[in-house]
Amino acid sequence: HGAGAPGMGGGLPADPAPSPAVDRIVGLDQVSGMGDVSFGASYKTKKGMFRTVGQLYKESLAKLMATLRNTNPNFVRCIIPNHEKRAGKLEPQLVLDQLRCNGVLEGIRICRQGFPNRIIFQEFRQRY
Repeated sequence: HGAGAPGMGGGLPADPAPSPAVDRIVGLDQVSGMGDVSFGASYKTKKGMFRTVGQLYKESLAKLMATLRNTNPNFVRCIIPNHEKRAGKLEPQLVLDQLRCNGVLEGIRICRQGFPNRIIFQEFRQRY
């Protein structure tokens, strides 16, 4: 499973013009202050001994969880930055395809048109 154009000629037409919101989303890793979480940390410890992949994963996960505890996210989307699994490399078209297929871009478009993105349950119940 992967985001992107489906095979056999089906699918949605491509966006003729890139959205400014997409540029902001794709650039979030540069301004988030979470570069070490997104792209891995140093592989050496203070004593010069190498850390295992498991240790790096646990440290990265701990930093991510600390960041999430300090924010109020509505949802979290995992986005694959590149197919080579290389740290620090971002393929904008791959990210854009994933955001489009996950419905994130459609959600942004709907919010920009002024539709509410959350409705209180009591109000929903009254309406429907």
